[in-house]
Amino acid sequence: IVQYHLYSSPTDLGRSDALRLYSSESFTPMSLLADFRSDYQSVDPSVAVSSEEIAVHLRATAADGVYGFIAEVSALPSNSEQHTVGEVVIRGSRMDNNDRGAIEYSNLGEMSPNLVIESSSFSYNGIHLFGNISTSSQAIQ
Repeated sequence: IVQYHLYSSPTDLGRSDALRLYSSESFTPMSLLADFRSDYQSVDPSVAVSSEEIAVHLRATAADGVYGFIAEVSALPSNSEQHTVGEVVIRGSRMDNNDRGAIEYSNLGEMSPNLVIESSSFSYNGIHLFGNISTSSQAIQ
């Protein structure tokens, strides 16, 4: 299940915010499952896609905290007999200047996937308020 809320920036950056789902890690056009953009609302903002493997490509403009989450991807197996999701991989990503922290990762139950972050950059996340107090509780929550 995918839910998204993309912020349409008033500044023309030459490209629109987009969330794309692929059925392969390679991000090839042939493996594109869904393409969601902020500049048109023709697609339901909460959709279900199905694939053995799902890769997410997100390009998003920073927005004020009142806009909430950018994207949420939930893996729901159709029944308990099938294998569950083993890993959630974040690769080749930049997470910069997020006032309330870069990532919030949560899971339900005892059987949850591992979070793997590789070849990614985290810079200036959370706002330093005073001493050791900031707007984010840790680098990754």
